Amino acid sequence: MKTITTRLDETDIHDLDWLANELGLSRSEILRKVINVGLQEELLDLALSLYQKQKITLWRAAETSKRSLSAMIDEVRRRRILHQYSIEDFKKDLQTLERLDK
Repeated sequence: MKTITTRLDETDIHDLDWLANELGLSRSEILRKVINVGLQEELLDLALSLYQKQKITLWRAAETSKRSLSAMIDEVRRRRILHQYSIEDFKKDLQTLERLDK
């Protein structure tokens, strides 16, 4: 584990200390927890944004956000994001179905 130094204003430090105290954690533990939760949310938001812009697939969005494909599908549904399915995807699926039908 590496050490990173950052500057925080007094209000944030107060809030972190209060939260750490309420949860019975050290300042370092609560800070790592808060950073992890925020980082996971940012990764998810970025992955879904790229997916909506059709820059990445749903599978890649799941990988980017460090979630399973089924969890990402659930998140897409929860956020009511339209499924990105191109004509090329449809053609590939038709070709696959034709091969399976033979």
